[in-house]
Amino acid sequence: MTDTKQKTVIAFYSARHGSGKSTACAFLKKQLEDAGHTVEVLSFAAPLREFCKSLIVEQHKLHPSVAEGMLTDGKNNRFNCCLHNTPREHYLIPVGEAARATFGEDFWCDKLLEAVKKSPAEFILIDDMRRPNEYAALHELGAQMVLVIRPHDHTKIGGRPRIEGELANYAFPNIVVNYGGLEQLQMEVERLLPENAE
Repeated sequence: MTDTKQKTVIAFYSARHGSGKSTACAFLKKQLEDAGHTVEVLSFAAPLREFCKSLIVEQHKLHPSVAEGMLTDGKNNRFNCCLHNTPREHYLIPVGEAARATFGEDFWCDKLLEAVKKSPAEFILIDDMRRPNEYAALHELGAQMVLVIRPHDHTKIGGRPRIEGELANYAFPNIVVNYGGLEQLQMEVERLLPENAE
């Protein structure tokens, strides 16, 4: 399958680290697979991590599996062995920004859209939507937008949560509130199951 006509795309957003976005995405993936569907999780940052991994392997003569762990084991993981105890994000962010400045704002976004089109899965879950251009591209695909929040991270305005971050003024029809318990979060995620997933 090389298009998105038969695919359902669901994109997750949270303004703060630790809101449960990745966990909610993992729960939905399992629920869809348990229902007999094929699912693939894609990330805007995946090609960036692969590029940085190749740089680390080449520059510091590390095994690829070591570099992979450095770029994926925890959001605040530090490069103790070769990059002067630098937080992972302080390495990935400048490289990502340099690519956007050189090749265009949609450089990483276009790579994800290409991966979506190539994926044979029925359901595509995007676990790291953050920027307005990413939202716009996924909205054009007809993606379902999901906001994941913790109760203490927002105040309500007119019964709706105030969204923070770069997507503060964007619409999120689906809201998952993470109160801190895994069972409760799983129940919240169950509400996201599309009719065609039942």
